[in-house]
Amino acid sequence: MRYAMIVSFMLILGTRSWAEDKLPIPEQEERAKAREVVREVFGAELSRANTPATRLSLSRQLCEEAQKPGQEPAGRFALFVAASDIAPDAKAAIDVVDAKAEWFKIDVLKEKASTLVTMSTRAKTGLENKIVANAVVDVIASAMEADDYDMAVKLCAIGSVAAGKAQDGKLVREIGNKATDARERKAQFDAVQVARAILDKTPTQPRANSVVGEYTCFIRADWATGLSHLALGDNDALKKLALEDLQKPASGDKQLQLADNWHELASKSVGKVKEGMLQRALFWYGSSLRADPPLSRLAKAKAMRRIEGLSPSPREYSTIPADAKKFEDHYYKAIESSVTWEQARRECQRLGGYLVRIESSAEQTFVFDLMRHPKEAGYYWADGTDDDLNGEWVFGNGKTLSFTYWDRKQPKGGRDSEGRAHNRISLYTTSGRWHDAQGKLKCPFICEWESLGSRPGVRPSGSTDATQGGHHPEIPRNANTPVAVPATPRVTLVEPYPQSYPGAATDKITVQYAVMEMAKQAGRRYDFQTSLNNTNPVCRQWIRPNIRNQSYESAIAEILQPLGLSYEEKDGVIALKRR
Repeated sequence: MRYAMIVSFMLILGTRSWAEDKLPIPEQEERAKAREVVREVFGAELSRANTPATRLSLSRQLCEEAQKPGQEPAGRFALFVAASDIAPDAKAAIDVVDAKAEWFKIDVLKEKASTLVTMSTRAKTGLENKIVANAVVDVIASAMEADDYDMAVKLCAIGSVAAGKAQDGKLVREIGNKATDARERKAQFDAVQVARAILDKTPTQPRANSVVGEYTCFIRADWATGLSHLALGDNDALKKLALEDLQKPASGDKQLQLADNWHELASKSVGKVKEGMLQRALFWYGSSLRADPPLSRLAKAKAMRRIEGLSPSPREYSTIPADAKKFEDHYYKAIESSVTWEQARRECQRLGGYLVRIESSAEQTFVFDLMRHPKEAGYYWADGTDDDLNGEWVFGNGKTLSFTYWDRKQPKGGRDSEGRAHNRISLYTTSGRWHDAQGKLKCPFICEWESLGSRPGVRPSGSTDATQGGHHPEIPRNANTPVAVPATPRVTLVEPYPQSYPGAATDKITVQYAVMEMAKQAGRRYDFQTSLNNTNPVCRQWIRPNIRNQSYESAIAEILQPLGLSYEEKDGVIALKRR
């Protein structure tokens, strides 16, 4: 057989079953023997892999071979090493580390950092350096999750150099911001360690409880643990709210009032503390909508408006990936990188969407078909949390789960023997059934995007209907009747903006006027008052769009999607609405 030699070598040294715990790193002598076998078996392929494409293909082949059942530990380890050595870029090399971590007891963070150092020295082109910088951003998030802020700062230095070589100003700024954040978080974490030492001796010491509580709630989002510290702290406003929160009010009115109180206190705060308070307000607004007896219609409308305003609106990207799959009016994509639940949530937001929210049996079936189904069971992350460990599972926008697909004896909830909270939803690859899981596990995940009525992510090029003089040349400016327009008219909206619009002198324009200008260029008419009634105050938000010769559908999606807005078009008339 193709790999008879490697199999024979494995049988000599013994095998380990898939189900057993992770393996220790083999002894150096065993690794050396296995490495020679791998070189002999794959020598021809290794010598021919001299382009990025062939190196990537061989790296994946070696990684897949390493993960097959029945492999001997030293041979498995050697295959992973070979896959890493031949990897053409930082992302491919990091993927190998993730795969190896599924089998061996390694310091994943340290190994990823070492890998990035190696790949940064190998990177020659701007693209290779950009891949390094992007990989660094992902690993920084892992370091921050692990409270290893020294490592995060070191990674920022590597990423900053790579982003500079790639001449990517946006990445340079992003990594610079992360470095600042890491230094601030390190100072906070060091203070927390001191406070915890104090609490070991004096559990009720107010200042120490405040330090631990604020970090645990607002930075780590572990409210089940942190609220009790805030309730013993020295901040009277926080102490009062924490005590109210710990009482877990049951009525909708009281939950709505508690949400309002968190929202009000957030308005007097800044930074991560403010973000944390707003997320707690979002939790209680969502909970109030599920209360029994139900809220009054007016109170319900208020809660829903606050939820819309507080739900995350990612702004970095606004187009749906072209390879995303459509189901009804939403798009989905499985992302195979293994990350924590929080990292998966952030990545989906970065891409302009959110972790998949399964709300029907038909959607469940569709999502299950997207998942990779290896012979051995695994998991994918989905949206759904139970932060208070009280059995009330909600989506990230605070809304209750209207559909569930739990496996038998799931959700178990609570904490495991090591004190880790099992309060995140994962999808079992063999059945699609839901399991609760602790969020620090590393799994692939699925992102979801809402459609804006057209296929985002695809921008037609080479069109001959580019705008001239601010409007489509074939369409009158003041058309009073519906007119036929090209399927993909193109628009341009760049600084300086039309001087007739408010704010143009300061290089700013509101969403309302930006869409009005695009509609005019595309030959549509714009319903100003309906849009204002439907979307105020979001439609009045100041923005600085920079859109050149894009399809109308792509351009309007770029403006509206990050703000949680969409639009309706009827008889050539555009009106904004909330999604």
